[in-house]
Amino acid sequence: MMKTLNQQSGLTLIEMMVSLVISLIILAGLYTIYSSNKTAYQRNTGLTQIQESGRYAISMLAKDIRMAGYPKTNDVLQTVLFNGSADNTGPNGSDVLVIRHGSQLDPTENCMGVLTNNTVPLTTNTVNTYEIRDTGRINNAGRAIFALMCNNTELVEGIENMQVLYGIDSSGTGTPSRYVTLNNVTNWSSVVTIQIAILASSVDDFAANSSERSFVLADQTVGPFAADRIIRRAYTTTSLLRNHMP
Repeated sequence: MMKTLNQQSGLTLIEMMVSLVISLIILAGLYTIYSSNKTAYQRNTGLTQIQESGRYAISMLAKDIRMAGYPKTNDVLQTVLFNGSADNTGPNGSDVLVIRHGSQLDPTENCMGVLTNNTVPLTTNTVNTYEIRDTGRINNAGRAIFALMCNNTELVEGIENMQVLYGIDSSGTGTPSRYVTLNNVTNWSSVVTIQIAILASSVDDFAANSSERSFVLADQTVGPFAADRIIRRAYTTTSLLRNHMP
């Protein structure tokens, strides 16, 4: 009488090890793809943040500079660039820009876009003070977050530096022949343009690799920064002082 042999099914030790190695290779490949996609997403997020913050900050500043001195007046020093402006006094050597405009009879918007109420007698004209400050917050790497402030109100976060130059018309043509810092302006009636340069950042560490890059903003070299993975871009604009043209 023949006996039926019981056949065992399963994996040998070698087959199991081969399967584990193949699984690890697949998982490593998936992790590499995930990590690459995550890095690319973070970088795109950082670049988008920089573009939005930089363009918005430049647009806000340029708009207010064009309104400087409105309504037109001969008192340029007190009306266009108020006495509070200063060179290299803010964080990282940033400049401070103070713009004055508006009157009791013809009020204008302040830096927050609020129209001055012309039904109530005004005690002062609109005075907007722009500066860079530490927000008191930290990013994902524990570093301080800076922002563009106006009249102690945060406008745009991720703005680390602002430099201001003043276009001097030496020929009487209405166009600048040279640009100087605030401390080197000797004749305010010759100032016809203002050049603003800002350094925008991604706030958080989003770059794939650390960088100690420096940036040239107007007449200043900013950096090199401590090795971090923050993405930075410089933005510059030049605005005509329309209400100061002869």
